[in-house]
Amino acid sequence: MTLRCVALLLCAAVWAEGIAWRDCPQAIAARFGTVQLKYQLQCLNISVPLDWSYPEGEHITAFTTRLSASASPAQGQLWMLQGGPGGSGESIYPFVNSMHLMDLLGGGFDVVLPDHRGVGFSTPLWCPNPADVKGCVAYLDQTWGSAGLHQFTTSNAACDLHALVRAAAEPGVPQYIYGVSYGTYWLQRYLQIYTESDERPAGVILDGIVSPDRFKFLQFDLNVDNVGRDFVSRCEADTFCSSAFDGTNAYNVMRVLFDRLLNGEGTCFDRLHQPLPPIFQPPYSLKLGLAALFQTFICSQRARVLVLPTVLRLTRCSDEDLKALDHFMAVLANVSFSQKINSTLYSYTDQVLGVNIIQGEMLSLVSPPPTLVQIERLERGLMFSAGGSVTNRFYYDFWDRYEPDEYANGFFKVNGLPVLMMNGNLDPQTPLYLGTEVHRHLVAGTSPTSVTFELVDLAVHCTMANSPVDNSDVPCGLQMMLSWLGSGLQAVNTTCLAHLLPVDWEGTTPDTQDLSTEMFGVPDLWQL
Repeated sequence: MTLRCVALLLCAAVWAEGIAWRDCPQAIAARFGTVQLKYQLQCLNISVPLDWSYPEGEHITAFTTRLSASASPAQGQLWMLQGGPGGSGESIYPFVNSMHLMDLLGGGFDVVLPDHRGVGFSTPLWCPNPADVKGCVAYLDQTWGSAGLHQFTTSNAACDLHALVRAAAEPGVPQYIYGVSYGTYWLQRYLQIYTESDERPAGVILDGIVSPDRFKFLQFDLNVDNVGRDFVSRCEADTFCSSAFDGTNAYNVMRVLFDRLLNGEGTCFDRLHQPLPPIFQPPYSLKLGLAALFQTFICSQRARVLVLPTVLRLTRCSDEDLKALDHFMAVLANVSFSQKINSTLYSYTDQVLGVNIIQGEMLSLVSPPPTLVQIERLERGLMFSAGGSVTNRFYYDFWDRYEPDEYANGFFKVNGLPVLMMNGNLDPQTPLYLGTEVHRHLVAGTSPTSVTFELVDLAVHCTMANSPVDNSDVPCGLQMMLSWLGSGLQAVNTTCLAHLLPVDWEGTTPDTQDLSTEMFGVPDLWQL
């Protein structure tokens, strides 16, 4: 019996038995803050097979929370799948809260945040010290057995999701599923396995799109670096930014700086008074630390404007620059700032689950993968890289990997399902070419009328949160999704695309000046 057939039988059994939403335990409710005072927070656990191909075997827990609509029955359910892999549903909540998503939905929708198997309050995949790779693998094999560890896969998680969605279904209440980043991969797998309209949601949203056949984590750093270089190249088209480098190509200035660091030649780093933060100290290096910092910046819609002023200050090295860079290093060394700059939708990420899925089905375009030496050689030339590809290749030699199943590298059939796709063209984590590839497959050989793909200019990862406009506090990606839901999945209002905020190269907006003051100690990004 195939995975899909067993899944359908079991999901039907879960549905027949019925389920019960309950008030969440205080330990969970406390993490959701004040929004639950307005919208009821509830939790749901169901039992699912560890291996969906063998339903009579061991069972684990699939968990989800929901913020309930103001009135019952709800107008709809919006399920939101986090990325990673390894992100919990809970980690989407800060966005739900800060964007007042429940209010923007008119209070009429349940917002449902499931935890992927292995993460959060679903049965966790855990080891005491993930940094001790051999010890972690030994612990996992002892705890789960090799066969059990191999069940923490995307396909099994897709079956878990289907069981949760079916269990939470209410008569006459449409269900919609939004996926971001790896959440789009998880959602696409769900749609590969469940092909009939009565097995599927009413519509889906893919945001920051992972292409099942072309997105692999050994390419991740290269993808980020390519988008970083694209961003830097846009400086040449801006009168102010290009003039800041006195007519010299900004990319070339940046390349010279990195080459000097790589070759151990003297730079402005040698003249700083402030002790360097850990990111620049052994076992790291000045080059690796700066590349990792720039990856963090380029992945942030707000912080990416810091990249080129930092390059210019490290190159120019005036007394003003030294003072600003000393302040910069002191900020980077501050633990609270480090937590802030890395605070994204990927909080509460489970590293062990992420490694397991990456090693099992998302590592390399070729088999066997490139050697660690080859990956390290590639990394030497990157200027936007935290070395994640090296880390993932290192894990390959030690991890107890599962074999990809028949769904890996495949695409789902649309079959009339309404699909809204959104991707930024400066998205470092899931570059635009990946979303374009998925769109090409979805519309091939079928009517494209139910698939809409919106490119969001200048946006980084997760357009629903990172597409600011000049006439609203609601990001453009979120506006488009809301309009699509409000139209009955018939049309997308794209007028916000004409109001996207440009890159503030000059540093004139209050927000950029506040960022410059925080990072450099002065409101002037460049001090030209």
